[in-house]
Amino acid sequence: MEVNLLHDSLNNIRTATSRLDIASAALHDLSLRPQGKRMFVPLTASLYVPGTLDEADKVLVDVGTGYFIE
Repeated sequence: MEVNLLHDSLNNIRTATSRLDIASAALHDLSLRPQGKRMFVPLTASLYVPGTLDEADKVLVDVGTGYFIE
């Protein structure tokens, strides 16, 4: 029972770490783009809308369970 709980917790930590690594790479890529750059912004995994980069240093990162960091 405890081993399963630890295993699930470890998997959750790995998933969170992977998501943060992906977000970090995306933020780095975003920081290299000039202000005013036109791009497609994902609304879902398969739906994108056109947008313009206004402030690359002001973004929200989803860190899970409904929490976001600016």
